[in-house]
Amino acid sequence: ASYPTTVIANTTVTMTIPSSISGGVTGNHRMRATIAVGTLLNSCGSSSYYGETHDYTVNILASVG
Repeated sequence: ASYPTTVIANTTVTMTIPSSISGGVTGNHRMRATIAVGTLLNSCGSSSYYGETHDYTVNILASVG
């Protein structure tokens, strides 16, 4: 199989985060996103396949309406 070596894309993601996850605290929180080809991941595991991990700061806002 052939995979591209460079992909550039801007993406906006909107998600609902249950208050139990963030402790109901608004503001900046850390989020880690990991993708991999050909395997399932867990939060502490590693993969011998191709993939990457990115760390983000996400701003959790109070729910509206």
